[in-house]
Amino acid sequence: MSITRVAGISTVLALAPALWAHGGTYRGPGDTVPSQPGGGGGKTPSPSGPSTPGPSGPSTPGPSGPSTPGPSGPVTGPATGGPARGGPTTGRGMDIGEDLTKWEYWWEFNKDPYINLKRAIHTGGPATGSDDFFIGKGTKLDAENLLRPSQRDILTKVVPKLMDALKESKQRDITSSCLVALAKIGLEEEKALALMKERLPDGDQEVSETAALAMGIMASAKGVDDLIKIATDSPAGRELCKRPTGVNFRTRSFAAYGLGLVAYSTKDIELKTKVFEALKAILADDRMSQRDMRIAAINGMRLLRVEPSEGEKAMALYNSVLESLMGFYDSKKANEEQSQAHVPTAVAKLVGRELDTKGVYKKRFLEDLENNKKSDWIKQSCAMALGSMAKAEEEEYSKALQEYSKKGKDHQARYFSLISCGQIGGEKNRTFLIGQVEDAKKIEKAWAALALGIMNFNQRLADRNAEVDRAAGQVMADQLRKNKNSEVQAGLCVGLGLLGYTEGADDVLETLHKNLKEDSAAGYACLALGLMRHKPAKEEIRAIVEDSLRRPDRLKQAAIALGLLGDKTASDLLIKFLKESHRSLAAISAVANALGFIGDSRSLDPLTEMLFNKDLTDIARAFAAVALGIVADKEEYPWNSKIAVNINYRANTETLTSKDAGTGILDIL
Repeated sequence: MSITRVAGISTVLALAPALWAHGGTYRGPGDTVPSQPGGGGGKTPSPSGPSTPGPSGPSTPGPSGPSTPGPSGPVTGPATGGPARGGPTTGRGMDIGEDLTKWEYWWEFNKDPYINLKRAIHTGGPATGSDDFFIGKGTKLDAENLLRPSQRDILTKVVPKLMDALKESKQRDITSSCLVALAKIGLEEEKALALMKERLPDGDQEVSETAALAMGIMASAKGVDDLIKIATDSPAGRELCKRPTGVNFRTRSFAAYGLGLVAYSTKDIELKTKVFEALKAILADDRMSQRDMRIAAINGMRLLRVEPSEGEKAMALYNSVLESLMGFYDSKKANEEQSQAHVPTAVAKLVGRELDTKGVYKKRFLEDLENNKKSDWIKQSCAMALGSMAKAEEEEYSKALQEYSKKGKDHQARYFSLISCGQIGGEKNRTFLIGQVEDAKKIEKAWAALALGIMNFNQRLADRNAEVDRAAGQVMADQLRKNKNSEVQAGLCVGLGLLGYTEGADDVLETLHKNLKEDSAAGYACLALGLMRHKPAKEEIRAIVEDSLRRPDRLKQAAIALGLLGDKTASDLLIKFLKESHRSLAAISAVANALGFIGDSRSLDPLTEMLFNKDLTDIARAFAAVALGIVADKEEYPWNSKIAVNINYRANTETLTSKDAGTGILDIL
């Protein structure tokens, strides 16, 4: 597997991160993938031995009490069309016994809007205590955006080099990384699309599917017709991919996600309709046994971003999309619960808090959350959907989520219910979450602290005059001083960071000092200080970055913290690290991630030099391309955050995210 699909979740816990090369980032669990084509809505094997101190009370299921569905057989492999495995591997991901209910998974999937790192880096974020510390408040982008690479630099220094590397290289890691980097940059549209189409027939399955996905990440309307041909496995699509007997289901799935990405980027209702019709046909195809395709079609629809107020055609499309999704959700087909579980979150994204005026969808999802006959996947997704749809004044939903979080059967749905209380907001949810931070057992404290931080973060985002919730901050800081569980401490730290409670900075620093050898806890403590914009911690965090090359979990969070604090001095050190080919793949991935996160225009020249330096390993060169794509990205957030945020990652398939090979779209940087 290639490095584009590498180590983002290497930041989660003491998981042994490992990486390949799509420039990748494994974010979440991979053991929820049932064998094809069956797999019902059963349960996942519960954790038998987490690798870090974890919950021991009733907050998570014990070894004999599974919590969510799990595999009944091996994931589809190369013999049936899976990706080739010729690239370097280092055993990334987590053991089957790892606890999949950890809060860190949710955070890694959902963190991008809360960190908003690019704006912090390019504006040099304000210091602790400033009224303007909160993202977007009082920034002067035009005046301060001096470190953002210019369009001219990207066009002259980056894009031509990536294209040259793509033309000359046949090596999987370099090829895949250059394809994705060009797509993220989005310039020289016709030339880039032509290079992507050239790689569709590649004999390496990973390169072929990456080329299809890159056409979607590019977000060019000019690629839509070809993506439809591929996704629907038409004769023209088979010809594009040179697959006369049929396009591989992975390539088709990636093309379906790509269609959603293109539709998301445009206001063209005709184009959105064209994309919807293709995805609808995939979802309705009874002949198709591939769960991956159905989940890709649902999440492609989730990205359509249709505003019914924009005219009759928009209204008609909006209604058609919801009708298609709910029709599939209501179908009685056997073994469809995993696919159907993606419908509530898709509907929630399309409807939001304002469009379900009669409460039709909210009431339905509330009923299903409370229905013990529904699969755990469905209940998890309904809990998540309500967090995106309900309003604080609609108390029945908050009450139900609070109740489920305390007494619900499925532990993951319980934890998602806590997050949803934070997303809904309101004084009653605030009081409830403060009580959970104070009184809940172990891991619930971390989830409740995260939810409380999210609540106040969103309040300040909506209201420039909203203040930091100091009462909540005091409770979290007090619990941080009392608690000895490093995972819970890490969650409390992130909650304090989201809250912006700078009075708790000393407590976070104390936690950092006590947990320097606990890489996850130390990393998240650094991140919390960055989220607070606590400038006095900059020197200490920089020293941690310099000392973390062999500790990639800690390195990435500390590097993000430096970016949030506006520190640029680590770039030279990170480039030096990246050039040292004897470093582990996990370390190289973390360094490339960090370079992308804290890099600026000054990193372009050394990275492009690395891309063509044949004295370096192929992996190091490929990760140079990854870093270039992150630095020069056309978007503020990573491209796949559109899919990752508020997705039920527990109802997973191999093309969504995969621990075993990093083969999902959420595993690509």
